[in-house]
Amino acid sequence: TVLSVEQLVAPLKCERGAEVNDLLEISYLGVVVDTGMVFDGSALTKPDGSSIPGRGNDTSLFFVLGKQPMGQFPPGWDVGLEGMCVGERRRVIV
Repeated sequence: TVLSVEQLVAPLKCERGAEVNDLLEISYLGVVVDTGMVFDGSALTKPDGSSIPGRGNDTSLFFVLGKQPMGQFPPGWDVGLEGMCVGERRRVIV
């Protein structure tokens, strides 16, 4: 399995990046790379402007970096989000 991490938006200021055991709040969009088909997300906006709430009707979700039960979230998140800062945007491809 190949993991690719790309910074899309740099943080304005970063004194400390995310570390294992940190509680992170993220918004995400799951897309099939080959087709562009959206399969999951914390909240989705349709082309007509209407939206579909994410898990638990939230626009973001919380998880503890490096400490999730197997299969709860993609394992690439632990690697792809380590060191990330508030306000930063990344693309993680697994």
